[in-house]
Amino acid sequence: MFLSGDYSRALNALSSAKRALRPGVDHLLEVETMGLEFKLFSNLYMKKECEVLFPKLQKLSKKFGNTYQIRFLNRDENKIASSAVRAGEDLLGDLYDQIRAEPENAINSILKTDYHAFLYDLLPLSREASVIYLDLEPGTLTLFQRGNVNHTDGLTPQLRKIILCLSEGKEMDKEELITRVWGYKYDPLRHDNIVYSAMTLLRKLLGEKSSWLVTTESGYKWLAGVEIKSHLTNEAQNIEAIIPKKLDVNFNTLNFRQMKILQFLKNNESIDVQKCKKLFNVSDITASRDLSSLTRSNSLIRVGKGRAIRYVLVDNRLFGGNS
Repeated sequence: MFLSGDYSRALNALSSAKRALRPGVDHLLEVETMGLEFKLFSNLYMKKECEVLFPKLQKLSKKFGNTYQIRFLNRDENKIASSAVRAGEDLLGDLYDQIRAEPENAINSILKTDYHAFLYDLLPLSREASVIYLDLEPGTLTLFQRGNVNHTDGLTPQLRKIILCLSEGKEMDKEELITRVWGYKYDPLRHDNIVYSAMTLLRKLLGEKSSWLVTTESGYKWLAGVEIKSHLTNEAQNIEAIIPKKLDVNFNTLNFRQMKILQFLKNNESIDVQKCKKLFNVSDITASRDLSSLTRSNSLIRVGKGRAIRYVLVDNRLFGGNS
């Protein structure tokens, strides 16, 4: 309840738990319970209750609390962290202090730990909101809902463009997606499979939150209430600024055949394993390996199933081509 932002219910549950404590016996539990109660009062903006509770918490912590609880109190009094706690002993406290002192550098530190809930206060976000956050780390997607945080990589330039296009608050059909994301002139026979494959990848990236992407009779949209935010600069948040004039492909990592495949796709809609075999006189395994490598590097996207699998450029502007 606390992590999900339902502070009122959490306070009621805590009141019930307090009645089970044995006064004068459960000292440490009493300190911990009172500390959580103080945190709830703060989040509910109950200033008077905080002013009454804090001296009691301070007295009880100094008498029965451990060094970590005393450090918590010092923090609320804006004092320097207790020297009794050596660096590395209180990792959670160290992280919290970094958030307060260096918020601009704290995101990467949080993402390296299991304390992702700290992101709510740092960004900041409402715990009641459903949020898709792009690029907290480059190429990552972070999902927020009712205190739960799911951070994953796999955000390709293409998927980023789709997410941002749909974030404009309107339903978008396949023709508009093909035009804005891929730069093609829409042909349903040639391009529908590209959209379907991309949406399958996006749902996979969303995981348990795949229902946030809604398929309608005419296209796609985000579920009502889902917010899209980006960690990029304000200038880069404009969708047209996100779409590169030319994809950033490291040609030094490509072999001769892979270069030829990309050049072939400059003037052709798609390619498959059999075509690669004929072009380069290689085996099925070699042709498939080259195409798979280009797919993993986000140069190509695979469409279709079984013998109908074909490969197309992620963006036809890779070589300045038009489709």
